Amino acid sequence: HEAEETSGIRVDPGRPDSAAAVHAWFQARGVPSTIVTLGSAGCWVPGVGHLPAIPVQAVDAVGAGDCFAGVLAAGLARGESLAESARRAQAAAALSVTRPGAQAAMPTAAEIEAFLTEL
Repeated sequence: HEAEETSGIRVDPGRPDSAAAVHAWFQARGVPSTIVTLGSAGCWVPGVGHLPAIPVQAVDAVGAGDCFAGVLAAGLARGESLAESARRAQAAAALSVTRPGAQAAMPTAAEIEAFLTEL
């Protein structure tokens, strides 16, 4: 909803391509890359397109966006590509929603790696 509020462009999780219009809006204003999260529908990543969500049994979504953003930023800081970082961030957020709470639900790097290996 933040991307929609900022750009004024409606983002429809049922139509992930709608996020491309938001990305174009931000690019026109000098922002080179914009990832749009779509909740249980996944996310949209420039150069990749729609990444469907990883199916899990959700318990509590509080903090999932923060988890996604933090893991994405950490991956980029390590030199991962935007696509790699986004997929790792999706896995982390998927794990986080399977647990109650916010901070206590954040997965460790080892848990994220193990989850990605299972996938």
